[in-house]
Amino acid sequence: ELSTSSCTDLNARLHKEQDAHRLCKLLEPLEQADARNKLKVLGSTKLSKTVMLFTKHTDPAVASIAQRLVDKWRALCEKAKDGQPPGVKQPAAVAAPAPKPIEVNMALPVEWDPLPTNIDPSIAHCIPLGAGSSERLFVQAMLKQSCPNLRLVSLARVQWPRLWKNYAFFRDTDLQDEPNEQLLFYGTGAKSAADIFAHSHGLDPRFASPGFYGRGIYLAEDPQYPIC
Repeated sequence: ELSTSSCTDLNARLHKEQDAHRLCKLLEPLEQADARNKLKVLGSTKLSKTVMLFTKHTDPAVASIAQRLVDKWRALCEKAKDGQPPGVKQPAAVAAPAPKPIEVNMALPVEWDPLPTNIDPSIAHCIPLGAGSSERLFVQAMLKQSCPNLRLVSLARVQWPRLWKNYAFFRDTDLQDEPNEQLLFYGTGAKSAADIFAHSHGLDPRFASPGFYGRGIYLAEDPQYPIC
């Protein structure tokens, strides 16, 4: 393999040499070098200029070898531009496997109550939950465990068909196998849930109060953090 120092030495010897036979002998190692090495070696400015000058040499043998080197160098440069590594055979193209079809489940949650047909599905609707509701019993149990002194006065389920479908599409297309869904609690303060959910994207950051990390929407797995 021709190193940078050997290229510099070769360039100097080519300049000094006058005998056509000796010039041919000096150019032969360049012609026999592997493709990667040839591209690197002939890419050095001084040596490539010297070889190009020899394409106009008075001796046909010298001019012929020099021209072959220049032609090969140009061909290698073109391959490098196309992204094909010099001297490396391109692998046969393999068809990419067909992408797995994405199934989006746009069905509304089964526990939701059916909404009347004359109700706008693009806004939030609060559905009161009775004392015997399984959701109410579940929330009561969680509150009793974390905040035993609290009394549950009323409970409502927020049913928002448009926002749910937007979320379902994002969950099944962007998140797919890792939705990481969590049940979280949020403290509303004095504002009613209906006012907060009037925002087009759900929780409205305009009603948020400054917290430990600044103004924002804070949610927690344990209800004692945002409520108690």
